[in-house]
Amino acid sequence: MKNILYISGWLGAGRNSGTFRWLETAYPDCNIDCIAPGGTIDLTEMRKEMEKKINELNPLIVANSYGCFLASFFPDKPAVWVNPCLYPSRTLPQIADLSDADMEMLRMQEGMRDSLYDGNHIADVLPVISDADELIPDHLEYEFTDKKPIIVPGGHHKLTDAQRAIYLKNAIDSQLQ
Repeated sequence: MKNILYISGWLGAGRNSGTFRWLETAYPDCNIDCIAPGGTIDLTEMRKEMEKKINELNPLIVANSYGCFLASFFPDKPAVWVNPCLYPSRTLPQIADLSDADMEMLRMQEGMRDSLYDGNHIADVLPVISDADELIPDHLEYEFTDKKPIIVPGGHHKLTDAQRAIYLKNAIDSQLQ
């Protein structure tokens, strides 16, 4: 049985999210687990939890938005990033009231993550990008992977089930092979 680890976004609903429910329907023969950052700024403990799940399951990681930031700490694991928020210090202030300490923590973690990607390291990531994303208009996935992103025409930050069925399914299927 193949395993999928879903990481929801900033205030994602985790197992109650549309993406998680869609994954359960689209991949009934896969074991699907979930991590939900839930507005967490300091990801130290969450990275430990994720590392434990990765070691147990050896999953394909499917991450949304801020969840992609967490997933980006594991460049050697195959993943699908949906509308990745890879520099949350630039994006989260649009949707959350963050303190100066929160912003500094985000920038510090971005630097830690960036150090994992030296000039020779490319992540095994297939990005799925909405071309009308109102939250993250400047996707920077090309800094992390050399795979050409799958573009969702007219897609917004949150994909519909119909968009997931076409674009996300193609991305996941290609990464599960």
